[in-house]
Amino acid sequence: MSEIEVLHIVSHPTRLEILTELNKNPSYASALSRTLKIERKVVIFHLSILIQYKLIEGEFTLVSTRTKPTAVKTFHLTSKGMRMFGKVKHALEK
Repeated sequence: MSEIEVLHIVSHPTRLEILTELNKNPSYASALSRTLKIERKVVIFHLSILIQYKLIEGEFTLVSTRTKPTAVKTFHLTSKGMRMFGKVKHALEK
């Protein structure tokens, strides 16, 4: 896949919002859904695309809830994701 194809993937408005949040802090699908006010299934769809293009990775972590710790998949930017996000962000700031 070419860099142009990846930049096209990153520049989708919803994926760009997700990457912006993940650039601040790792997060999980439900938290991203609440923060961005987007349905969880839509967030999961876009997360899967970002994973497919190796822009993000996910790993299971424990999150404390009121009743008990819960395992959730927490996502973060890969080095490729940071680089591509930076390019799109820079282009949008011009």
